[in-house]
Amino acid sequence: APVISELYSKTFLSRREAFLVHMRDHGHGSETNRIMEDMKRIIREVSLKYEDHIIATAKKYGDVRHFFELVRFDFIIDSSLKVWLMEVNMSPNMDPSHFAGNQLLYEQVNTLLYSY
Repeated sequence: APVISELYSKTFLSRREAFLVHMRDHGHGSETNRIMEDMKRIIREVSLKYEDHIIATAKKYGDVRHFFELVRFDFIIDSSLKVWLMEVNMSPNMDPSHFAGNQLLYEQVNTLLYSY
C-alpha cells in the first residue's frame, strides 16, 4: 500500500488508477479485471444486505428524490490476490485539500445539493 499511496499522493491518479498501475508494474495486470469484479460483487452484496435500512433511512427525509448517501468501501488484497472488505465509510473525506481530484466531485455534489 505505501507504493500505491505514493502514486496517489504524488500524481493526479485516482486511488483506483494508482492501484491498476501498481498491479501492472508488479506483473499482476491480468488479475485486475477479476479483482475489480470481486470488489463490485462485494459492494452489491453489502448494498443488498442493508437495502431495507437504506430505504428506511431515506424515508425519514420525506421526499426521497432529495436523499443520497455517499459511502466509501475500503478493501485489502492479500498476497494471494484475494479481495477482503476492510470497512465501509459512511462519510468519506471529500475535502478538496485532501486530494486534488476531490475538487470536481465536491463541486458537483454542492451543485446538486443546492440546485433544488
